[in-house]
Amino acid sequence: MKKVIFWILVCLIAFNCLSCSKEEIGQTFKNFKNNFHKAKEEIGESIKVRLHDAPFIGRYIHLPPPPKELYNATKEIILNLKKLNAESLYPEEYKKVLSQWEEAQALYNAKYYKKAKEKLEEVKKQALALEKQIKTYWENLQNQAWAKYKQIEKQAKKLLYQENLSKQEKLNIELYLWKLRSLIVLREFEKFERELQNKPF
Repeated sequence: MKKVIFWILVCLIAFNCLSCSKEEIGQTFKNFKNNFHKAKEEIGESIKVRLHDAPFIGRYIHLPPPPKELYNATKEIILNLKKLNAESLYPEEYKKVLSQWEEAQALYNAKYYKKAKEKLEEVKKQALALEKQIKTYWENLQNQAWAKYKQIEKQAKKLLYQENLSKQEKLNIELYLWKLRSLIVLREFEKFERELQNKPF
């Protein structure tokens, strides 16, 4: 059966190459070689995984070590994306990363460690790129907010040095500045903008 499949593939490639240039023929054979090698590896891994849990012979089948560190590192980045509010900021990109992560998890849990490692590396790369994009977004908002805060702080300090200001008024100004700083640190930028309109001076 394997020989029949092999000769069918050879015939299909030969037929396809009749209308191809020399470069295209070379590329076709290269692609075939790569795909054939990849398919062979995937089939081999699939057989090993199935035999690994089989009685009697399972103990003689050795699977590659699980990429535990890579798995945990990728999981940490995925969790961080959730904390950074990726779902609402970049929904399409986040959905794509999450889908790839679920696929990697399924491979890992099914003990397809070689395929899982490849998928995890791919997911980690995508997740890190998205994380960087989100951090840049938040940093820009924070920088804008700090610039506005500095202007308010400058006005407030002039008032705080005035002798005719009561202790309660000074305390209200100090608390107001503290609140603004806290909102920036917590990335509550909508509340920050509202508070800018409620100056106690």
